[in-house]
Amino acid sequence: MKALTTALRVAAAAAALAFAAPRATAQLSLDFYPADQEVYPGQTIYYSMWMYNGSDLPLYILGFNDGLVAPGVTTDPQPFYDFMSSLPEPNVLQPYEWVDLTAFSLTADPDAPEGYYIPAGEVFYAEIGGFEQLSAGQSWSVIVWGRRDDQNPVPEPGAAALMAGAVAPIVWLAWRRRGARARV
Repeated sequence: MKALTTALRVAAAAAALAFAAPRATAQLSLDFYPADQEVYPGQTIYYSMWMYNGSDLPLYILGFNDGLVAPGVTTDPQPFYDFMSSLPEPNVLQPYEWVDLTAFSLTADPDAPEGYYIPAGEVFYAEIGGFEQLSAGQSWSVIVWGRRDDQNPVPEPGAAALMAGAVAPIVWLAWRRRGARARV
């Protein structure tokens, strides 16, 4: 009985070790370039990126998010999806494959406010045959040279009253002098 229990324990330990065997993990690296860009009202610029599958497993690219939330600025990730669908095996990065692509375009509206933004873009992916969604991210930055709130200052209501109060005595004195000359 004791030998049977020991044999069962050894078999259970061997089965547990078989499931715990080390396996390769998916590794996707990416970077956006150029690092800093400037955009002016009404202008469209493009960001590129490189991606590298640093594992021995093919990776299925699920999607992309540029991460930018800026008023008056819109992005279009269509170049990313166009490139990924043009690969020999659409949306799949083979093991140790490196790609360089135009990731997205960025357009500043004519009335976009001025600002400096540092969002983090993400690429979502999964191992072929895997069920877990993974992501790789990298930050990028953009300077929007747009409308500034101090370019068209609006005077305070009190400023008009103050100016009228300063002009009123000058007008009154001119009126009085003209009246004095008429009497002489």
